[in-house]
Order: sequence, then C-alpha cells, then structure tokens
Amino acid sequence: MAVQGDMFTGGAGPGFAAHVMARLGGAGWFAVPDVAAAFNVSDSAVRGWIEEGRLEAADINAGRAPRDGAPHRPYWRVMRASAEALAQRMEKGY
Repeated sequence: MAVQGDMFTGGAGPGFAAHVMARLGGAGWFAVPDVAAAFNVSDSAVRGWIEEGRLEAADINAGRAPRDGAPHRPYWRVMRASAEALAQRMEKGY
C-alpha cells in the first residue's frame, strides 16, 4: 500500500533539498520556470511562493518606465541561496 505525504505528515523527506539543488545546476540566478522545474511544480506555484514571501526573489522590471501607460509586469529572478533555503524548509516540513 502506498502512502502519500501531505502538509500534515512531515516534510518532503530526507535528501529533498539536495535533489532540488542538483536539478537547478550551478547558476547563481534562476527564472521562475527553472525553479518550478526543479521543485516539480507549476510556474504559478512559484509565483505564489514569491508573493507569499516564502521564496525571496528580485523583480528586475521594478522601476522601469511604463510603456504606453501600462506598468511592466514583474519579471522575477530567484537567487540560489533563496531556492536552497526554501528546499531545506520544505525538507524539514515547514
């Protein structure tokens, strides 16, 4: 019988953070789709983590002059340390 874990039964398991970091590779900054692929979630989940404050990211469009009166939408970049910190928290279950 298979048992699926959830948010109430502990973390993502031992080795989760190392697995995520191996999937990210050696770069220092990542786009949202890169982080989503490493965590095996959707892009919108990663954007949600950023908006909730669970994952630190820099909006490289911040402060750019609006084009045609409409502001630029956020263009997030995630630092390696931020992705690693989230993976470690998830591994521990919080």
